[in-house]
Amino acid sequence: VLLLLDEVHNLLSQNRTSNSQRATCQWLKGLINRTNTSICLVGVEEFYEALDTEISRRFLKRFSLGSLSSSMKDNQGELQTYFKAIANTAQTIFELKAVPSYTNAHFIKQLWVATGGIPAYISELMKTAIHSIEKHKKNILDIQDLSDAWDTGICGEVSVIKQNPFTLDPKE
Repeated sequence: VLLLLDEVHNLLSQNRTSNSQRATCQWLKGLINRTNTSICLVGVEEFYEALDTEISRRFLKRFSLGSLSSSMKDNQGELQTYFKAIANTAQTIFELKAVPSYTNAHFIKQLWVATGGIPAYISELMKTAIHSIEKHKKNILDIQDLSDAWDTGICGEVSVIKQNPFTLDPKE
């Protein structure tokens, strides 16, 4: 059995008091000791610093997930596979007639530049664009919708460039 605790940084955020952080660490220690279960904590890098030493020594292995890579040779890069899965799900759930193609090399480059290839930002960009097209009663998600979503600033901290990548000429 593996217990996965996602977004654990929210339990140990800087906004919480030291008493509540101590209580959270005590709860985690009790959980580890009582359940004899493998536990995986998932969160942003900074949360690790908030763990007390007794918890830290129980989680000796740390892994960092980087950005998704793209491979235009076979359209099977991590970025393409991730976007294809999100786009297919969006088409099914929201009954979209079309979404940008994961086989379009220029679009994949734009998507990577916009999000740094980080899955959470790719998902957030898609959610924002879908919310907008639903509001306007559209059933086609196009690059302009992603461009408009990017303009909201949701990818500002990870975008590789400051200019909207969805407005760039394919030759750039």
